[in-house]
Amino acid sequence: MVVPFILLLLMTGCGTTNSTTDSSAPLSTSENEVSRESYTRILQQGQIVGYIGMKSATVIRGGSEITINLYNIYDQGFEILGSYNEMGSTYRFTDSGPEKLGNFSTEQSFRQVTGIDGILEYKEGLQ
Repeated sequence: MVVPFILLLLMTGCGTTNSTTDSSAPLSTSENEVSRESYTRILQQGQIVGYIGMKSATVIRGGSEITINLYNIYDQGFEILGSYNEMGSTYRFTDSGPEKLGNFSTEQSFRQVTGIDGILEYKEGLQ
């Protein structure tokens, strides 16, 4: 499945999968590009309770190119807690690996991963 592979790729921020140090070795047929991450601040009653970071990844495999957006969910200390994709497939990161929680909207994905209730305000960019 492509989603877990891309989750790991975007979590680590890898630029390519070619990690050989031998310049004569053939390059892998798989190349991945990850864009910069843009952030949204999540506030509750004027206080930051977390962030959502959006990364785009283009994965090239066997001549096919797929570009997806992945959204990382961070706490107020900027520790990554989970992620979701454009389809709403939401994961919480645990010591034993990603745990799929289900498919949710953006706001519900944030709530599912963080456990935060109440009214949330979304502000683009960091300040």
